[in-house]
Amino acid sequence: MGEVYNKDNISFQYDFLNDDIDINPEFNLFDLKMPNDLFEALKEDKPIVFFANPPYATANDAGAKGTSKQGSALTKMNNMMKNENAGQASQQLYAQFFYRILKLKKTFNLSNVHIAFFSKPLFLNGGAYWEKFNDLFFKEFQFKQGMLLKSGEFSDVTNIWAVTFSVYSMRDTPVQNFERNFELSVKHLTPIGIKEIGSKTVRMVESEKFLSNWLREPTKGRKDYKDKPYPQFSSIFNVNESESHRGKLLTDAFGYFVSVANNVYNSQRDVVIYSGSAYKANGVSIVKENYERVAVTFAARKSITHTWLNDNDNFKTPTQQTMETDEWSEFVNDCIIYSLFNVNASYQSSQENIFYHDELYEIENEMFYMSKAHIAQLAEENYLNQIEEQLRFQREERYVYTLIRDRVFSEEAQKVYDTAVTLTERAFEYRDIVHLEHPEWSVKRWDAGFYQTYKIINKYKIEGWEKFREYFKMLERKIEEKVYDFGILTK
Repeated sequence: MGEVYNKDNISFQYDFLNDDIDINPEFNLFDLKMPNDLFEALKEDKPIVFFANPPYATANDAGAKGTSKQGSALTKMNNMMKNENAGQASQQLYAQFFYRILKLKKTFNLSNVHIAFFSKPLFLNGGAYWEKFNDLFFKEFQFKQGMLLKSGEFSDVTNIWAVTFSVYSMRDTPVQNFERNFELSVKHLTPIGIKEIGSKTVRMVESEKFLSNWLREPTKGRKDYKDKPYPQFSSIFNVNESESHRGKLLTDAFGYFVSVANNVYNSQRDVVIYSGSAYKANGVSIVKENYERVAVTFAARKSITHTWLNDNDNFKTPTQQTMETDEWSEFVNDCIIYSLFNVNASYQSSQENIFYHDELYEIENEMFYMSKAHIAQLAEENYLNQIEEQLRFQREERYVYTLIRDRVFSEEAQKVYDTAVTLTERAFEYRDIVHLEHPEWSVKRWDAGFYQTYKIINKYKIEGWEKFREYFKMLERKIEEKVYDFGILTK
Protein backbone atom coordinates (compact mmCIF):
# COMPACT_ATOMS: atom_id res chain seq x y z
CA MET A 1 0.00 0.00 0.00
CA GLY A 2 2.93 2.36 0.61
CA GLU A 3 3.58 2.94 -3.07
CA VAL A 4 0.09 4.45 -3.49
CA TYR A 5 1.01 7.39 -1.25
CA ASN A 6 4.76 7.51 -1.74
CA LYS A 7 6.20 6.40 -5.07
CA ASP A 8 9.73 6.58 -3.67
CA ASN A 9 9.00 4.33 -0.70
CA ILE A 10 11.32 1.48 0.22
CA SER A 11 9.80 -1.62 1.81
CA PHE A 12 12.07 -3.76 3.94
CA GLN A 13 11.88 -6.32 6.73
CA TYR A 14 13.44 -5.12 9.97
CA ASP A 15 13.48 -6.25 13.60
CA PHE A 16 13.34 -2.88 15.33
CA LEU A 17 14.30 -4.27 18.75
CA ASN A 18 17.20 -6.47 17.64
CA ASP A 19 18.62 -5.34 14.30
CA ASP A 20 21.44 -2.76 14.14
CA ILE A 21 21.13 -2.30 17.89
CA ASP A 22 24.59 -0.70 18.19
CA ILE A 23 24.20 1.55 15.15
CA ASN A 24 26.02 4.89 15.10
CA PRO A 25 27.07 7.40 12.39
CA GLU A 26 30.32 5.49 11.81
CA PHE A 27 28.60 2.13 11.35
CA ASN A 28 29.89 -0.13 8.57
CA LEU A 29 27.42 -0.06 5.67
CA PHE A 30 28.01 -3.74 4.96
CA ASP A 31 26.80 -4.63 8.48
CA LEU A 32 23.55 -2.66 8.16
CA LYS A 33 20.16 -4.32 7.99
CA MET A 34 18.29 -1.05 7.38
CA PRO A 35 18.38 0.51 3.88
CA ASN A 36 21.37 2.74 3.20
CA ASP A 37 19.05 5.66 2.32
CA LEU A 38 17.53 5.54 5.78
CA PHE A 39 20.95 5.39 7.37
CA GLU A 40 22.01 8.44 5.38
CA ALA A 41 18.80 10.25 6.38
CA LEU A 42 19.67 9.68 10.04
CA LYS A 43 23.21 10.94 9.51
CA GLU A 44 21.93 14.04 7.70
CA ASP A 45 19.38 14.79 10.45
CA LYS A 46 16.41 14.73 8.10
CA PRO A 47 12.90 14.88 9.66
CA ILE A 48 11.93 11.42 10.89
CA VAL A 49 8.43 10.14 11.77
CA PHE A 50 8.06 6.81 13.57
CA PHE A 51 4.56 5.43 12.98
CA ALA A 52 3.75 2.05 14.52
CA ASN A 53 1.42 -0.25 16.43
CA PRO A 54 3.91 -2.06 18.67
CA PRO A 55 2.89 -5.33 20.36
CA TYR A 56 1.79 -5.04 24.01
CA ALA A 57 3.31 -8.21 25.46
CA THR A 58 5.67 -8.38 28.44
CA ALA A 59 8.74 -10.49 29.09
CA ASN A 60 7.15 -12.34 32.02
CA ASP A 61 3.94 -12.60 34.02
CA ALA A 62 4.14 -8.97 35.17
CA GLY A 63 1.79 -8.02 32.34
CA ALA A 64 -1.69 -6.76 33.16
CA LYS A 65 -4.77 -8.84 32.36
CA GLY A 66 -3.15 -11.69 30.53
CA THR A 67 -0.83 -9.81 28.19
CA SER A 68 2.23 -11.77 29.22
CA LYS A 69 3.97 -13.86 26.57
CA GLN A 70 6.93 -15.33 28.35
CA GLY A 71 10.19 -14.59 26.58
CA SER A 72 8.66 -12.41 23.87
CA ALA A 73 10.18 -9.20 25.26
CA LEU A 74 13.64 -10.63 25.90
CA THR A 75 15.17 -8.63 23.07
CA LYS A 76 18.51 -6.88 22.66
CA MET A 77 16.73 -3.63 23.44
CA ASN A 78 15.38 -5.18 26.66
CA ASN A 79 18.94 -6.02 27.67
CA MET A 80 20.16 -2.52 26.79
CA MET A 81 17.40 -0.90 28.84
CA LYS A 82 18.32 -3.03 31.84
CA ASN A 83 21.99 -2.13 31.48
CA GLU A 84 21.10 1.56 31.22
CA ASN A 85 18.86 1.47 34.29
CA ALA A 86 15.60 2.22 32.47
CA GLY A 87 13.60 0.41 35.16
CA GLN A 88 10.92 -2.27 35.11
CA ALA A 89 9.41 -0.83 31.92
CA SER A 90 12.17 -2.66 30.06
CA GLN A 91 9.85 -5.69 30.28
CA GLN A 92 7.28 -3.99 28.04
CA LEU A 93 7.65 -4.37 24.29
CA TYR A 94 6.06 -1.05 23.42
CA ALA A 95 8.33 0.71 25.92
CA GLN A 96 11.27 -0.86 24.10
CA PHE A 97 10.04 0.69 20.84
CA PHE A 98 9.94 4.12 22.47
CA TYR A 99 13.40 3.59 23.96
CA ARG A 100 14.91 2.51 20.64
CA ILE A 101 13.76 5.81 19.15
CA LEU A 102 15.24 7.67 22.09
CA LYS A 103 18.57 5.92 21.49
CA LEU A 104 18.54 6.77 17.77
CA LYS A 105 17.76 10.39 18.57
CA LYS A 106 20.73 10.65 20.93
CA THR A 107 23.16 8.58 18.88
CA PHE A 108 22.60 10.58 15.67
CA ASN A 109 21.94 13.89 17.45
CA LEU A 110 18.60 14.20 15.66
CA SER A 111 16.67 17.46 15.95
CA ASN A 112 13.35 16.75 14.19
CA VAL A 113 11.79 13.49 15.40
CA HIS A 114 8.09 12.70 15.76
CA ILE A 115 6.42 9.59 17.14
CA ALA A 116 2.89 8.41 16.31
CA PHE A 117 2.19 5.19 18.19
CA PHE A 118 -0.69 2.98 19.16
CA SER A 119 0.05 1.68 22.65
CA LYS A 120 -1.45 0.93 26.00
CA PRO A 121 -1.72 4.15 28.06
CA LEU A 122 -0.28 2.49 31.19
CA PHE A 123 2.92 4.54 31.17
CA LEU A 124 0.86 7.77 31.15
CA ASN A 125 -0.67 6.74 34.51
CA GLY A 126 2.71 6.74 36.25
CA GLY A 127 3.83 4.63 39.18
CA ALA A 128 7.13 3.06 40.20
CA TYR A 129 7.05 0.57 37.31
CA TRP A 130 7.26 3.42 34.78
CA GLU A 131 9.09 6.19 36.64
CA LYS A 132 12.61 5.66 35.31
CA PHE A 133 11.38 5.18 31.76
CA ASN A 134 9.09 8.23 31.92
CA ASP A 135 11.90 10.41 33.29
CA LEU A 136 14.11 9.41 30.38
CA PHE A 137 11.47 9.70 27.67
CA PHE A 138 9.48 12.80 28.66
CA LYS A 139 12.55 14.89 29.30
CA GLU A 140 13.31 14.52 25.59
CA PHE A 141 9.82 14.26 24.06
CA GLN A 142 6.52 15.98 24.75
CA PHE A 143 2.97 14.80 24.28
CA LYS A 144 1.23 16.74 21.49
CA GLN A 145 -2.18 15.12 21.16
CA GLY A 146 -3.87 11.76 21.34
CA MET A 147 -7.02 9.74 21.51
CA LEU A 148 -8.34 6.77 23.45
CA LEU A 149 -10.34 3.89 22.02
CA LYS A 150 -11.46 0.47 23.18
CA SER A 151 -9.15 -2.40 22.40
CA GLY A 152 -12.20 -4.07 20.84
CA GLU A 153 -12.03 -1.58 17.97
CA PHE A 154 -9.26 -3.85 16.64
CA SER A 155 -10.15 -7.22 15.15
CA ASP A 156 -10.06 -10.25 17.47
CA VAL A 157 -9.25 -8.19 20.57
CA THR A 158 -11.34 -7.98 23.73
CA ASN A 159 -12.88 -4.61 24.52
CA ILE A 160 -12.13 -4.36 28.23
CA TRP A 161 -9.11 -2.07 28.14
CA ALA A 162 -7.95 1.16 26.55
CA VAL A 163 -5.61 1.80 23.65
CA THR A 164 -4.17 5.21 22.91
CA PHE A 165 -2.98 6.61 19.63
CA SER A 166 -0.75 9.51 20.58
CA VAL A 167 1.70 11.85 18.92
CA TYR A 168 4.96 12.97 20.56
CA SER A 169 7.53 15.46 19.31
CA MET A 170 11.05 16.30 20.36
CA ARG A 171 11.57 19.13 22.81
CA ASP A 172 13.82 21.97 21.75
CA THR A 173 15.85 21.36 24.89
CA PRO A 174 15.54 18.60 27.51
CA VAL A 175 13.58 19.49 30.66
CA GLN A 176 13.76 18.30 34.25
CA ASN A 177 10.10 18.84 35.07
CA PHE A 178 7.54 17.75 32.50
CA GLU A 179 3.76 17.91 32.25
CA ARG A 180 1.91 15.04 33.92
CA ASN A 181 -1.66 15.56 32.71
CA PHE A 182 -2.60 14.33 29.25
CA GLU A 183 -5.83 15.47 27.61
CA LEU A 184 -7.07 12.84 25.18
CA SER A 185 -10.21 12.64 23.06
CA VAL A 186 -12.30 9.48 23.31
CA LYS A 187 -13.29 8.00 19.95
CA HIS A 188 -15.48 5.20 18.70
CA LEU A 189 -15.68 3.47 15.34
CA THR A 190 -19.20 3.52 13.91
CA PRO A 191 -20.61 2.27 10.58
CA ILE A 192 -20.43 5.85 9.28
CA GLY A 193 -16.92 6.61 10.51
CA ILE A 194 -14.95 7.55 13.62
CA LYS A 195 -16.89 9.66 16.12
CA GLU A 196 -15.62 11.60 19.12
CA ILE A 197 -17.70 10.63 22.17
CA GLY A 198 -15.93 12.50 24.93
CA SER A 199 -12.61 13.35 26.52
CA LYS A 200 -10.42 11.92 29.26
CA THR A 201 -7.62 13.36 31.38
CA VAL A 202 -4.96 10.74 32.01
CA ARG A 203 -2.83 11.74 34.98
CA MET A 204 0.69 10.54 35.66
CA VAL A 205 0.91 10.01 39.42
CA GLU A 206 4.32 9.73 41.04
CA SER A 207 4.57 6.69 43.29
CA GLU A 208 5.32 8.75 46.40
CA LYS A 209 1.94 10.47 45.88
CA PHE A 210 -0.01 7.21 45.62
CA LEU A 211 -2.97 6.86 47.96
CA SER A 212 -1.55 3.44 48.88
CA ASN A 213 1.56 5.13 50.30
CA TRP A 214 -0.56 7.53 52.36
CA LEU A 215 -2.40 4.47 53.72
CA ARG A 216 0.87 2.94 54.93
CA GLU A 217 2.37 6.02 56.57
CA PRO A 218 1.07 5.46 60.15
CA THR A 219 2.61 1.96 60.37
CA LYS A 220 5.66 2.51 58.17
CA GLY A 221 8.78 0.92 59.64
CA ARG A 222 6.99 -1.10 62.31
CA LYS A 223 8.18 -4.70 62.72
CA ASP A 224 6.50 -5.67 65.99
CA TYR A 225 4.41 -8.52 64.64
CA LYS A 226 2.33 -10.97 66.64
CA ASP A 227 3.83 -14.38 67.17
CA LYS A 228 2.54 -16.91 64.69
CA PRO A 229 0.68 -19.07 63.95
CA TYR A 230 -2.67 -17.38 63.60
CA PRO A 231 -5.40 -18.00 61.03
CA GLN A 232 -4.80 -16.72 57.51
CA PHE A 233 -8.11 -15.93 55.85
CA SER A 234 -8.67 -16.46 52.12
CA SER A 235 -12.32 -15.44 52.47
CA ILE A 236 -14.47 -14.47 55.43
CA PHE A 237 -15.21 -18.05 56.57
CA ASN A 238 -12.23 -19.86 55.05
CA VAL A 239 -8.59 -20.07 56.09
CA ASN A 240 -5.61 -21.12 53.99
CA GLU A 241 -3.16 -23.43 55.74
CA SER A 242 -0.41 -23.13 53.15
CA GLU A 243 3.05 -22.43 54.51
CA SER A 244 3.57 -19.83 51.78
CA HIS A 245 1.16 -17.27 53.26
CA ARG A 246 2.43 -13.71 53.70
CA GLY A 247 -0.11 -12.14 56.05
CA LYS A 248 1.37 -10.49 59.14
CA LEU A 249 -0.40 -8.75 62.01
CA LEU A 250 1.15 -6.05 64.17
CA THR A 251 0.86 -6.63 67.89
CA ASP A 252 -2.02 -4.18 68.31
CA ALA A 253 -3.78 -5.06 65.05
CA PHE A 254 -7.50 -5.85 65.03
CA GLY A 255 -7.73 -6.69 61.35
CA TYR A 256 -6.06 -6.69 57.98
CA PHE A 257 -6.80 -4.54 54.92
CA VAL A 258 -5.96 -6.16 51.59
CA SER A 259 -5.22 -3.34 49.13
CA VAL A 260 -3.50 -4.62 46.00
CA ALA A 261 -1.83 -2.10 43.68
CA ASN A 262 -3.21 1.46 43.48
CA ASN A 263 -5.46 1.51 40.45
CA VAL A 264 -9.15 1.16 39.59
CA TYR A 265 -8.72 -2.24 37.92
CA ASN A 266 -7.39 -3.96 41.05
CA SER A 267 -10.03 -2.29 43.21
CA GLN A 268 -12.74 -4.63 41.97
CA ARG A 269 -11.56 -7.87 43.59
CA ASP A 270 -8.35 -7.10 45.46
CA VAL A 271 -9.58 -4.64 48.10
CA VAL A 272 -10.99 -6.43 51.17
CA ILE A 273 -11.23 -5.91 54.95
CA TYR A 274 -10.83 -8.83 57.39
CA SER A 275 -10.88 -9.00 61.18
CA GLY A 276 -7.99 -11.47 61.04
CA SER A 277 -4.86 -11.85 58.97
CA ALA A 278 -5.12 -12.22 55.19
CA TYR A 279 -3.40 -15.07 53.39
CA LYS A 280 -2.92 -12.84 50.33
CA ALA A 281 -1.37 -9.92 52.25
CA ASN A 282 -0.54 -6.97 49.94
CA GLY A 283 -1.96 -4.50 52.42
CA VAL A 284 -1.66 -3.31 56.00
CA SER A 285 -2.53 -4.37 59.53
CA ILE A 286 -5.49 -2.36 60.82
CA VAL A 287 -4.65 -0.46 64.00
CA LYS A 288 -6.22 2.54 65.71
CA GLU A 289 -3.65 4.90 64.18
CA ASN A 290 -4.54 4.01 60.58
CA TYR A 291 -8.20 2.99 60.83
CA GLU A 292 -9.58 6.17 59.25
CA ARG A 293 -7.09 5.91 56.38
CA VAL A 294 -8.14 2.30 55.87
CA ALA A 295 -11.77 3.39 55.68
CA VAL A 296 -11.00 6.23 53.24
CA THR A 297 -8.83 4.06 50.98
CA PHE A 298 -11.35 1.22 51.02
CA ALA A 299 -14.29 3.50 50.21
CA ALA A 300 -12.41 5.51 47.58
CA ARG A 301 -11.37 2.37 45.74
CA LYS A 302 -14.60 0.37 46.05
CA SER A 303 -17.01 3.21 45.24
CA ILE A 304 -15.57 3.95 41.79
CA THR A 305 -17.52 2.73 38.79
CA HIS A 306 -15.04 0.69 36.76
CA THR A 307 -14.90 1.37 33.00
CA TRP A 308 -12.44 0.68 30.23
CA LEU A 309 -11.49 4.37 30.37
CA ASN A 310 -10.46 4.50 34.04
CA ASP A 311 -9.11 0.94 34.16
CA ASN A 312 -5.52 1.92 34.98
CA ASP A 313 -6.06 5.29 36.68
CA ASN A 314 -4.02 5.59 39.86
CA PHE A 315 -5.43 6.96 43.10
CA LYS A 316 -3.61 10.02 44.44
CA THR A 317 -3.25 11.32 47.99
CA PRO A 318 -5.36 14.47 48.44
CA THR A 319 -3.60 17.67 49.38
CA GLN A 320 -3.02 18.65 53.00
CA GLN A 321 -5.19 21.70 52.41
CA THR A 322 -8.08 19.45 51.37
CA MET A 323 -7.68 17.24 54.43
CA GLU A 324 -8.01 20.23 56.75
CA THR A 325 -11.52 21.12 55.58
CA ASP A 326 -14.91 20.30 57.13
CA GLU A 327 -15.88 18.70 53.83
CA TRP A 328 -13.04 16.21 54.24
CA SER A 329 -14.16 15.38 57.80
CA GLU A 330 -17.62 14.56 56.50
CA PHE A 331 -16.05 12.47 53.75
CA VAL A 332 -14.05 10.46 56.32
CA ASN A 333 -17.22 9.77 58.30
CA ASP A 334 -19.03 8.70 55.13
CA CYS A 335 -16.15 6.35 54.30
CA ILE A 336 -16.26 4.74 57.76
CA ILE A 337 -19.96 3.93 57.40
CA TYR A 338 -19.42 2.71 53.85
CA SER A 339 -16.57 0.44 54.96
CA LEU A 340 -18.65 -1.09 57.76
CA PHE A 341 -21.61 -2.08 55.59
CA ASN A 342 -20.21 -2.99 52.15
CA VAL A 343 -21.26 -6.64 52.00
CA ASN A 344 -19.16 -7.28 48.89
CA ALA A 345 -15.80 -6.70 50.57
CA SER A 346 -16.28 -5.65 54.23
CA TYR A 347 -15.60 -8.92 56.01
CA GLN A 348 -15.27 -7.70 59.57
CA SER A 349 -16.40 -10.65 61.66
CA SER A 350 -16.46 -12.32 65.03
CA GLN A 351 -15.86 -16.05 64.84
CA GLU A 352 -15.28 -19.10 66.99
CA ASN A 353 -13.95 -22.60 66.46
CA ILE A 354 -11.64 -21.64 63.60
CA PHE A 355 -9.55 -24.73 62.93
CA TYR A 356 -6.06 -23.80 61.76
CA HIS A 357 -2.90 -25.93 61.92
CA ASP A 358 -4.52 -28.42 64.32
CA GLU A 359 -5.62 -25.74 66.77
CA LEU A 360 -8.83 -23.83 67.48
CA TYR A 361 -8.93 -20.03 67.38
CA GLU A 362 -11.48 -17.29 67.80
CA ILE A 363 -11.66 -13.82 66.26
CA GLU A 364 -13.11 -10.75 67.97
CA ASN A 365 -14.60 -7.92 65.95
CA GLU A 366 -13.24 -4.52 67.00
CA MET A 367 -14.96 -3.05 63.94
CA PHE A 368 -18.42 -3.69 65.41
CA TYR A 369 -20.96 -0.90 65.06
CA MET A 370 -23.41 -1.24 67.99
CA SER A 371 -23.24 -0.93 71.78
CA LYS A 372 -23.07 -3.79 74.26
CA ALA A 373 -26.27 -2.58 75.92
CA HIS A 374 -28.20 -2.63 72.66
CA ILE A 375 -27.05 -6.17 71.83
CA ALA A 376 -27.76 -7.32 75.38
CA GLN A 377 -31.32 -6.05 75.08
CA LEU A 378 -31.81 -7.88 71.76
CA ALA A 379 -30.34 -11.07 73.20
CA GLU A 380 -32.68 -10.91 76.19
CA GLU A 381 -35.75 -10.25 74.01
CA ASN A 382 -34.88 -13.22 71.79
CA TYR A 383 -33.76 -15.61 74.57
CA LEU A 384 -30.23 -15.89 73.23
CA ASN A 385 -28.55 -16.98 76.44
CA GLN A 386 -25.21 -17.66 74.76
CA ILE A 387 -24.89 -14.02 73.71
CA GLU A 388 -26.00 -12.81 77.15
CA GLU A 389 -23.30 -15.01 78.66
CA GLN A 390 -20.64 -13.56 76.38
CA LEU A 391 -21.59 -10.03 77.38
CA ARG A 392 -21.34 -10.81 81.10
CA PHE A 393 -17.56 -10.92 80.69
CA GLN A 394 -17.28 -8.10 78.16
CA ARG A 395 -16.22 -4.88 79.90
CA GLU A 396 -15.33 -2.60 77.00
CA GLU A 397 -17.17 -1.48 73.92
CA ARG A 398 -15.69 -2.40 70.57
CA TYR A 399 -13.25 0.19 69.21
CA VAL A 400 -15.14 1.34 66.13
CA TYR A 401 -18.36 1.83 68.08
CA THR A 402 -16.51 4.14 70.49
CA LEU A 403 -15.19 6.01 67.46
CA ILE A 404 -18.56 6.62 65.83
CA ARG A 405 -21.04 6.85 68.71
CA ASP A 406 -20.63 10.61 69.28
CA ARG A 407 -19.99 11.68 65.70
CA VAL A 408 -22.45 13.65 63.61
CA PHE A 409 -22.93 11.95 60.26
CA SER A 410 -24.22 13.20 56.94
CA GLU A 411 -27.81 12.43 56.03
CA GLU A 412 -26.68 9.75 53.57
CA ALA A 413 -24.41 7.99 56.07
CA GLN A 414 -26.94 8.20 58.88
CA LYS A 415 -29.62 6.53 56.74
CA VAL A 416 -27.25 3.66 55.95
CA TYR A 417 -26.34 3.24 59.60
CA ASP A 418 -29.92 3.40 60.88
CA THR A 419 -31.25 0.89 58.36
CA ALA A 420 -28.31 -1.45 59.05
CA VAL A 421 -29.09 -1.36 62.77
CA THR A 422 -32.78 -2.00 62.06
CA LEU A 423 -31.88 -5.00 59.90
CA THR A 424 -29.59 -6.28 62.66
CA GLU A 425 -32.47 -6.03 65.11
CA ARG A 426 -34.88 -7.86 62.80
CA ALA A 427 -32.34 -10.61 62.10
CA PHE A 428 -31.83 -11.39 65.78
CA GLU A 429 -34.82 -13.71 66.07
CA TYR A 430 -33.28 -15.99 63.41
CA ARG A 431 -29.84 -16.31 64.96
CA ASP A 432 -30.60 -19.47 66.91
CA ILE A 433 -31.96 -21.45 63.98
CA VAL A 434 -29.32 -20.15 61.54
CA HIS A 435 -26.59 -21.21 63.97
CA LEU A 436 -27.96 -24.77 63.93
CA GLU A 437 -27.93 -24.87 60.14
CA HIS A 438 -24.72 -22.91 59.58
CA PRO A 439 -22.46 -22.94 62.65
CA GLU A 440 -19.58 -21.79 60.39
CA TRP A 441 -21.25 -18.36 60.14
CA SER A 442 -20.80 -17.78 63.92
CA VAL A 443 -23.98 -15.69 64.10
CA LYS A 444 -24.32 -16.30 67.86
CA ARG A 445 -21.34 -14.07 68.57
CA TRP A 446 -22.43 -10.80 70.16
CA ASP A 447 -20.18 -8.72 67.90
CA ALA A 448 -20.93 -10.57 64.66
CA GLY A 449 -20.16 -8.27 61.74
CA PHE A 450 -22.70 -6.94 59.28
CA TYR A 451 -21.75 -9.49 56.63
CA GLN A 452 -22.66 -12.25 59.09
CA THR A 453 -26.00 -10.53 59.66
CA TYR A 454 -26.40 -10.18 55.89
CA LYS A 455 -26.25 -13.99 55.59
CA ILE A 456 -29.36 -14.15 57.78
CA ILE A 457 -31.04 -11.27 55.94
CA ASN A 458 -30.45 -12.95 52.59
CA LYS A 459 -31.56 -16.38 53.77
CA TYR A 460 -34.86 -15.19 55.25
CA LYS A 461 -35.50 -12.22 52.95
CA ILE A 462 -35.85 -9.86 55.89
CA GLU A 463 -37.83 -6.73 55.20
CA GLY A 464 -35.79 -3.57 54.76
CA TRP A 465 -32.94 -4.90 52.65
CA GLU A 466 -34.01 -3.12 49.47
CA LYS A 467 -34.29 0.18 51.34
CA PHE A 468 -30.82 -0.39 52.79
CA ARG A 469 -29.44 -1.04 49.30
CA GLU A 470 -31.05 2.18 48.05
CA TYR A 471 -29.48 4.23 50.82
CA PHE A 472 -26.14 2.48 50.43
CA LYS A 473 -26.04 3.25 46.69
CA MET A 474 -26.78 6.90 47.43
CA LEU A 475 -23.85 7.01 49.85
CA GLU A 476 -21.63 5.21 47.35
CA ARG A 477 -22.37 7.71 44.57
CA LYS A 478 -21.70 10.60 46.96
CA ILE A 479 -18.32 9.14 47.90
CA GLU A 480 -17.45 8.51 44.25
CA GLU A 481 -18.22 12.13 43.41
CA LYS A 482 -15.99 13.36 46.26
CA VAL A 483 -13.14 11.12 45.11
CA TYR A 484 -13.06 13.15 41.91
CA ASP A 485 -13.76 16.49 43.63
CA PHE A 486 -10.81 15.96 45.98
CA GLY A 487 -8.48 15.01 43.10
CA ILE A 488 -8.00 11.45 44.29
CA LEU A 489 -8.90 10.49 40.72
CA THR A 490 -9.40 12.53 37.54
CA LYS A 491 -12.23 12.19 35.04
